[in-house]
Amino acid sequence: MTKLFPEWAQHFASNDWTNSPELAWETAPRLSGSASESELWVIAPALAQFQLGEYAQGRSLLSRAAAFEAAHGIPGLAEATRSFIQEEQRHSLVLGRFLAREGVKLMEHDWTDAVFRWVRKRAGLELIVTVLSTAECIAVPYYSALRDLTSSELLRSICQNILRDEALHLCYQGHVLALFSRERGFWAESLARTLHRMLLLGSGCLVYAQHAWFFRTASMPLKKFLGRAFQSLAQIEQRTGGGALVGFGWLPQGRA
Repeated sequence: MTKLFPEWAQHFASNDWTNSPELAWETAPRLSGSASESELWVIAPALAQFQLGEYAQGRSLLSRAAAFEAAHGIPGLAEATRSFIQEEQRHSLVLGRFLAREGVKLMEHDWTDAVFRWVRKRAGLELIVTVLSTAECIAVPYYSALRDLTSSELLRSICQNILRDEALHLCYQGHVLALFSRERGFWAESLARTLHRMLLLGSGCLVYAQHAWFFRTASMPLKKFLGRAFQSLAQIEQRTGGGALVGFGWLPQGRA
């Protein structure tokens, strides 16, 4: 059953696992200074980039959500957005804590992240959520690959918790995008979904190219990476409602 926005706000606000005892910060072995140090230099560049991307103040998103709530009478949208942003920030902080623990300098600037932030500051609510959901779709195969590659039990636990959160983020963003898709006709919705898929395809290829060595080491070729990203997008689309003719999809192997 679809959650109402006040329920989403309550979920995000109460879903703080970052100080859970299962994350054995004091006792977990470090990758740095051990036989696994070479692994650290494989995973560190991509992890630092995703850590930076997870953190945002979200002022533009929050102001657009508040305005949309007031204009359309959708209770809880602004508060759910605020709690969602805070959950993303917690992801960034826990990843930053792991990197600092391993002696890896945090990334302060990345041009791809800067482009996404530039778009979000100037876009309306729908485009901001579309961009954010694209990043979520890319994050799912990334954190899956990282979880399966790393020998750090601490990092595996972090990845598993983030992946659990991302699964609900996909549902939530589908819920938000449904506010727009239900107002569109067939052809307008078909165009919107096709453009979303084009954005995911281009962004996914760019991220993969930047960190090809990591993904190859993790035994995740481009086809598998994109396949999982588009599976995540399909989970969003299932919740937006309405029919659409979608182009630039990702066909499973064996289908014409």
